[in-house]
Amino acid sequence: MLTLSKYTYVNDLVNRLTENKSLRTFYTLYLMAETDEVRLKLNQSFKEASLSLEGEALNNFKKDFTDSFKNIMPLVKDLNNRVAEFAASLNLKKQVA
Repeated sequence: MLTLSKYTYVNDLVNRLTENKSLRTFYTLYLMAETDEVRLKLNQSFKEASLSLEGEALNNFKKDFTDSFKNIMPLVKDLNNRVAEFAASLNLKKQVA
């Protein structure tokens, strides 16, 4: 059950990071990986695959990759707001009890 729950969160995050299917797959596999060894293998495969791109495909990939990192800060702000709201709700519950 934990893995399904983790996948749900990872999938939501990845879908908000990028629309690029290749990047979504890589990010999902990377974030779901259980060990650093698996992450290293994924990094190597990702690097090799990206080096095989040329021309416009490479330019589009670079743009999508860069844009996905630009989307991280809004996600961090959203997470911060959610945590703050949750923390505030805990304080309210303590005061009521």
